[in-house]
Amino acid sequence: GSVDLGAWSSFVTQVVTHYRGQIHFWEMWNEPDLLDGNGNGTYWTWGVPAYYQLLKSGYVAAKAADPSVTVLLGGLSFPYNNTGFFGQLLAQVAADPSAAANHGYFDVLPFHSYDEVARMYELPLGYLGNPSYTGFRPMLKKQGLNPAIWVNELGVPIWDFATGKNAPGRASQDEQASYIVESIADGLASGIDRYFLFQLYDDGAGAIDPTTNQPAEFFGLISNGGATRPGYLAYQSATSLLGGAQLATHGIGGRGSLFKNHKGVEIVTLYGANRGRVTIVWNDDPGNPVSVAIPTNASGATQVDKLGRTVGPVTASGGYENVTLLPATNNNNFDCFSSHGCDPNDYIIGGSPVILIENDSTVPPVAFDPLPFDSLAPIHLTWHATTGAAPSSYDIQYRDATDGVWRDWLLGTTATDAQFGDGSMQLQSGHTYDFRARAHDGAGNLIGGLSYLPRPLASTQVIGGNVVIEPGTIDAKIEIVWPHG
Repeated sequence: GSVDLGAWSSFVTQVVTHYRGQIHFWEMWNEPDLLDGNGNGTYWTWGVPAYYQLLKSGYVAAKAADPSVTVLLGGLSFPYNNTGFFGQLLAQVAADPSAAANHGYFDVLPFHSYDEVARMYELPLGYLGNPSYTGFRPMLKKQGLNPAIWVNELGVPIWDFATGKNAPGRASQDEQASYIVESIADGLASGIDRYFLFQLYDDGAGAIDPTTNQPAEFFGLISNGGATRPGYLAYQSATSLLGGAQLATHGIGGRGSLFKNHKGVEIVTLYGANRGRVTIVWNDDPGNPVSVAIPTNASGATQVDKLGRTVGPVTASGGYENVTLLPATNNNNFDCFSSHGCDPNDYIIGGSPVILIENDSTVPPVAFDPLPFDSLAPIHLTWHATTGAAPSSYDIQYRDATDGVWRDWLLGTTATDAQFGDGSMQLQSGHTYDFRARAHDGAGNLIGGLSYLPRPLASTQVIGGNVVIEPGTIDAKIEIVWPHG
């Protein structure tokens, strides 16, 4: 049948009125984009235009009943099988003249993220691949919308417990703990505001093994019997160590030219966190442990593990803190269930992360909007002040990570965005470019007395566009397929 919007609006009005002053957040449906095996909606069967009408009438009714409430879009299950849904929904928003004055009829964009850490970075910012995806934030910006982005289901089920069975999308208890810390770190770096772990205890567990009729996966941070798992300690540690951060930056190293998979090392630096400067670094590659030298202006750091236990001091040597990163072990990528087919080289959870705590509360006065893992040249860079009044001018430096030398790019600029690598400035395909900045006040003084910090504030690998192709390398074929439908 069709949707009875009058009944829906009446229902929303009654429920929001009843809980006025008690419930402040309302989500309009759940996973309206999720399709079943036959390509039909699982929870929402009436298509995108009808969902937009449900969202709109629900938003209007909820705000009328309690103007202080926050309205969430139905949490998106993307990306398993319906990547076009959000773009089609935004097309509905664009066609509605009343939408702009009402935030597109949603205050928050929530999505659900399971089994693959990098989704937390890639979905908000976009990714290049086969196919490519524009990313939530660029799509929203094009529409003039700037909602908070939440992940209101975040998890990976474990298989190494009771009747659990190893299969695509599942992890060991140890890998689940890594997943939690790395996902929250990547999410902070991509600008996600709130995180909801799925779930506290096993409840009815998850999938059932058809051969035994017993649960095959368990989502809980604690078992139904009350035993805590490493994931519980990791979540406890993450909320303590990563809390309060005023700026999160994302760096990459050693991605290589195989951009499709999550390769190399990721380093997330949190400035102004409750404990100071906190660095989370992990290895996305299988194989052997790797040694990483992290630039610092501190004398050293305290190293803690993902469960929050102190490992010991790390002394800086020559401006670097040296740590060893364990290899990735989990390639249970969920694509094994999809038409893409399994990719044995796609490791969905990084090896056990290393966390460094430096007793330094400094926050850089200027930040870049985060860059995706991979870019086509030229790179559109945008930057902004992190504190107080806007600076009078900015200095921007870059480096090609291949030679590691910082070079001046823009000095004394009053702009807050620019194209890097356009015109005759051809970039090298397959190279990673890092950026950092400092800011001056009207009198020409460095804001906060801070010059450039030793660590990049943004990084991306260039894989095409306005590039020089080095002999012996293959220029990656990129297929841009969004928007579609």
